[in-house]
Amino acid sequence: MPSHVHAVLREEGIIAGVSSGAAVHAALAIAARQDAAGKIIVVILADTGERYITTSLFSAGAEQPQR
Repeated sequence: MPSHVHAVLREEGIIAGVSSGAAVHAALAIAARQDAAGKIIVVILADTGERYITTSLFSAGAEQPQR
């Protein structure tokens, strides 16, 4: 899920926490299902990543998500 945290930061400019990364992961999994085609998927990012700024989650050497 750290890759989803990095993707949200890179693509949306939102500093999100680990549980928000998990929520994005779940929303993407639901959106990929056939029964979700053409539907709007909403995800709430309920935590901030500010407490993780000084950890390896956001360090310069952290693994970047693969595209």
